[in-house]
Order: sequence, then C-alpha cells, then structure tokens
Amino acid sequence: MPAKKIQRQNSLKHYNFETLSSNELLSMFPLPRYFQVHFSHIHEKSAQNKSELSELQQQADRIEHKIDHLLSLLEPK
Repeated sequence: MPAKKIQRQNSLKHYNFETLSSNELLSMFPLPRYFQVHFSHIHEKSAQNKSELSELQQQADRIEHKIDHLLSLLEPK
C-alpha cells in the first residue's frame, strides 16, 4: 500500500456518533449562526444585483431610444 494512502487512512478520525454528547456533536459542525449570516449576505447581494440589473435595463432602454431617434434623423424624408 502506498505511503500516502496509509497516511490518509491514519489521519481520518472515525467517530461513533451514538456515543458523542450533543456538545461534541455540535462542535463538529458549523453553528447555525454561520448559515444565518451567509443567508443574510446572499439575500443582500441578491437585492443589490436586482437593483443594478434594473438600473442597467433602464440605461439600455434610454440608449435604445436615443439610437432610434438618431436613426430616424438619418432616414431620408
């Protein structure tokens, strides 16, 4: 067996989850607060992106209107 594989197997901890206390079990996983903060950040970022997308859409509409106006000025009457 290659040395790296043996090292990897020895470095893995095997837990008997049935014998762990609630505190030991909770310490193995991220706290719920992490997920609340992460969700809050995602929600805020999503709102910012929606706002920016709306502004960009309005800007694109104004540019399209200006182009249409300029093209109408170039058309022969």
